[in-house]
Amino acid sequence: SLLQLVAFLYLPESPRWLMSKGRRSEALIALSRLRSEPEDAPSVVAEAAALQASADEDARAAQVETRSFGACSNVAFRRAALLGGGLQLLQQLVGINTVMYYSATILQMGGLSSDAGAIWGAALISLTNALGAYLGVRVVESSGRRPLVLTSLAVVVIALLLLALAFAVQSHAGVSPELAGGVTLTALMAYIAGFAPGMGTMPWTINSEIYAQDLRSLGTSISSALNWTGNLVISLTFLSLCEALTKQGAFALYAAIGAVGWLALFLALPETKGRSLEEVVALFEGGSRNPVASRPPCCPGLGRKSEYVEFMRERTSEPPPPRPSHPSGDVEMDRVPHVSEEGPDGRGSLATLDKQHVL
Repeated sequence: SLLQLVAFLYLPESPRWLMSKGRRSEALIALSRLRSEPEDAPSVVAEAAALQASADEDARAAQVETRSFGACSNVAFRRAALLGGGLQLLQQLVGINTVMYYSATILQMGGLSSDAGAIWGAALISLTNALGAYLGVRVVESSGRRPLVLTSLAVVVIALLLLALAFAVQSHAGVSPELAGGVTLTALMAYIAGFAPGMGTMPWTINSEIYAQDLRSLGTSISSALNWTGNLVISLTFLSLCEALTKQGAFALYAAIGAVGWLALFLALPETKGRSLEEVVALFEGGSRNPVASRPPCCPGLGRKSEYVEFMRERTSEPPPPRPSHPSGDVEMDRVPHVSEEGPDGRGSLATLDKQHVL
């Protein structure tokens, strides 16, 4: 806790928050550091202008309505909350805290007779959890959120089935307690190794990325409440499930929930890696009920020229007139770079675009 407190002293403010408080120069500096590019780089300037436009829009919305009470009428928020809350609930319903809370008990159920062996096995499971979470942090930006979640959940389902199988054959003649205990420990470690990098960390990451700025606190509150509700249900019902369904039946039930959840996420979970907040929100605002099938407009200045050109064509019948660069060389916050369809070299050129055109 003390280490975390000290680390918080060096935690920078986000560019979006700084922009919402009117601290534009600090927001531009923070954005430059975050993107590892100069403050006057076109992509940094474009993103800063988009952040300013978003902050202005949120401020106007806050003046005309109470967003928390009007959120249910917001289609994008309803879809995002359903996905984010379902992801958090699924994290618990595949039995993670059953494994963490009862790991020593499960190992003894599986055949490890000594208390010391069960305790050391539980410590090994906790170590695997820590290493898996670290691995997830290291690979998330290269692999993406969606592949990491789907792969993680698939491994979890397979490990739960292996655990159920270990308990099913435990009572058969010829199966030694040591062998059964070893298979149980292996299945639990495989479960944790699969869970920690994806399902352990990504529900929190994804929930921080899918809500509009003015509804983020409400969305994360709902999803967090569902997470802890699932935690309560799973931790209170595990031993009763073992008595009612047998041990293998309880873990087979968790595996079935995980399999259904995997299919739902395969159909509904979009990739948020490399997208701006506005792009992610646009995924849930699209006409398609499936965010995976939706394609948001490209955020100005962040690449994908052809998509951005098409985005602009939908909003104006004529391209905006080019404007000369500022004589002092300073960057104006109310303009963003615009990629024209063709330039002198035939590859596209940069002009400036008023914020109104972007909106």
